[in-house]
Amino acid sequence: MDRRAFVVSGLALAAPMSAARADEGATTIVVQRNRLVLPGAMIAGSAVRAVLDTAAGISTISEGLAGRLGLTGDGSLRINTIGGPRRAPTIRDVGLHIPGLAFSPRRWAIMPDSLQPDIDCVLGTTSLDRFALRFSRSSLMVNGTIPDGTALRIHRARVPLAEFELEGQRFVMVIDTGATASSIFDSEATRLASIAGVGTARFTTTGGSALRALRIPRLTSGDAVIHNALLRVRPGSSTLRVSGRLVSGLIGLDLIQHYDWVFSPKGARVSLTSWSGGAPTWIGMGIDFRTDGTDPGRVVGLADHGPAVAAGVQLGDRIVTLGDVAPLPQNQSAIDAIATCGCSERIQITVERDNRLLSLSITTAPII
Repeated sequence: MDRRAFVVSGLALAAPMSAARADEGATTIVVQRNRLVLPGAMIAGSAVRAVLDTAAGISTISEGLAGRLGLTGDGSLRINTIGGPRRAPTIRDVGLHIPGLAFSPRRWAIMPDSLQPDIDCVLGTTSLDRFALRFSRSSLMVNGTIPDGTALRIHRARVPLAEFELEGQRFVMVIDTGATASSIFDSEATRLASIAGVGTARFTTTGGSALRALRIPRLTSGDAVIHNALLRVRPGSSTLRVSGRLVSGLIGLDLIQHYDWVFSPKGARVSLTSWSGGAPTWIGMGIDFRTDGTDPGRVVGLADHGPAVAAGVQLGDRIVTLGDVAPLPQNQSAIDAIATCGCSERIQITVERDNRLLSLSITTAPII
């Protein structure tokens, strides 16, 4: 299990909307390291790493970038982040240029680098007039003639909120390209897990057995249908309210990227057209290990009856190599090796157990 699956990045709700202007046009989008990257982005003549986040109520610039460009705050704004409320300095009149498009947010919030690591700026999209994320063509299209898809029930809010239904049960989800993975809050997971047809995956961890993911066979919203949505359960998480509505969870980039989305003015309407038949079967190793600097590679979670267990991996093993790379902190190659890949492959790993090195072969398989 990818540890990042339980980390929501980019969900910043600002009280005032951040008005932005974008000329009509289109640019390339790339899904990279579970982020929606805008290649070729520049601010003040400097190349920047920019990502697109539909759930950002205001566009943000990292403290590091602001320092490098000599930008200083001219105001402040209260922002609710996933880590709690905070006041952030703001700056004005800074343009973001991307091949084919130019954005001029009325103001940006300056965020600590720790809240958006490896990202120079996050472009919020909620104030754009109209735009489409066309994953089938790897493009972002702003204004212009954008074809509609199938209508979803959408609620007017600072971030796009879609209302879904499952066997008569209704719940509201944030459409969040800034989230690594689709997830559901612990309090709502119990309600959905009791519905017939909902699959569950349990991981045995060093702390015991805990519900970690739900597979929802069929989600409906208006005329739209999403098949086989995998929702990671956020253990111990509290509920979230947006514009007075209780939010059950987030539809993240892992699911979003399998559809083409059309966002209408001010988030009043969202359309969806499936181009790949929906999300692939969730296939992985069924393993969770530490990637921090304290004890990297230590196995702390295993999916019950999962591929890693079948291969002989045990809790407490330390992974020395995974697919010929070491699971050191920030080693993206190692992290990506256990991420949801939607494919079946054989992965060679070396583990240390009782001061002995063991070579094991894991064949990825459906976890749910």
